[in-house]
Amino acid sequence: MSETSHTRLGVPADLPWQVDTWRLTAFLAPGEQPREPNWWKDLTGEEPETRLSNPRQSLFQEQGPWCGGTLTLAVQPGVVIWLYSVAPPGGEPTPTPSFLGPIPSSLERFRDLAHRWLAEAPHVNRLAIGGVFVQPTKDRESAYEILSRYLPAVEIDPQNSSDLLYRINRRRDSLNYPGVQINRLMTWSAITVQAIGMLIGTGALAPQVELYVGAKLEIDINTTPESSSKVESIELSSIFDELTQLGLEIAEKGDLPR
Repeated sequence: MSETSHTRLGVPADLPWQVDTWRLTAFLAPGEQPREPNWWKDLTGEEPETRLSNPRQSLFQEQGPWCGGTLTLAVQPGVVIWLYSVAPPGGEPTPTPSFLGPIPSSLERFRDLAHRWLAEAPHVNRLAIGGVFVQPTKDRESAYEILSRYLPAVEIDPQNSSDLLYRINRRRDSLNYPGVQINRLMTWSAITVQAIGMLIGTGALAPQVELYVGAKLEIDINTTPESSSKVESIELSSIFDELTQLGLEIAEKGDLPR
């Protein structure tokens, strides 16, 4: 792949992926369990649109519009999740592709929020960054041609291939923190997004309408359980940035063994 220009965040400026979702998952140290925190309002300056709470099960969720998408905060026993997505989980697909925008601009927004939260977060012993990226294409063959460029070890025939789902984890040692290992889990696929409606007054399903096809990449970059004791002593914003850079490397260069 050709050399690319980079933004001030170190993100290749011409990555072709459109972003569906960014996710930050923090696994809390034993004994840490926040009760209905005010993080959503503190970080956005607005009240959330919805709030759900189940104190008996230590479950808490706030959600609302943010920066052209939906921001969700979910607190579960031992886990805090921030999800920045195109639509609320389970939302219906739109008639035309709808995304948070390209990787550089959407990541800059999410990174700023993540850094501010990590500066005041409870004790964390594992951290994970996730993303869902799409390259819409004109047809199925074009989607497979894109995937073949990112997956040099996989033999793909764009004309005759279908139902591709390639998932692999390639673990690496942290470049900045000795003894910390990082999982690089990636899932590649070709997708067809369809809409299913209901015929008014009949109760019958309307014919499926194909909205778009494309190449899809899902990443989950996380510190390993074996590294938990070391992560607790690391500046979380720094490890967040390292995890993010490993995810961007996948989006730019594809599946590299090392």
